[in-house]
Amino acid sequence: LPDLMSMAAVLLIAASIGIPVMQHIRQQSVAMACATNMVSLGGAFASYANEHSNRIPVQVAGFAGSTPIGWLDPLPLVRQGYCEQGHASCPGHELHFGYSYQVQALPRMDSVVWASDPSSAVLGDRNPVLDARRAANLLSPLTNSTNHAERGQNVLLHDLSVVWLEVTVRG
Repeated sequence: LPDLMSMAAVLLIAASIGIPVMQHIRQQSVAMACATNMVSLGGAFASYANEHSNRIPVQVAGFAGSTPIGWLDPLPLVRQGYCEQGHASCPGHELHFGYSYQVQALPRMDSVVWASDPSSAVLGDRNPVLDARRAANLLSPLTNSTNHAERGQNVLLHDLSVVWLEVTVRG
């Protein structure tokens, strides 16, 4: 009986150490897969722009009398074979939603070009503030993405590098 009790204690201690370690390894793996997807998607935008006079595909929204806004649209990239469908979403989001893309005012549709400051953000992990707004909830603008258990978020820069930010950035 004492041997059985000591064996059970050893197993409990091993499990209490092993489970958090495995969760951390999984989180790191998801963050790395997310960063890889972002680099692939950024490369697809750059290739598309290279073959389309430096123009990039955008979605446009606007209200009557207001300047329309546009955000990068990855669907033409997938449809035209610049990247795979799986690259357009973060594996860390439980519904495998996409990313939050660069948004800009569009004085003219032909003004949307890929050339930009190399250190400017192109896309980041899904913005939880926008998701909460759609559900009629309010969140602090500094809320981290839920894609990575609110630990931080990946951000793709225009030079196709990915940075990990532990706090959200307003831009």
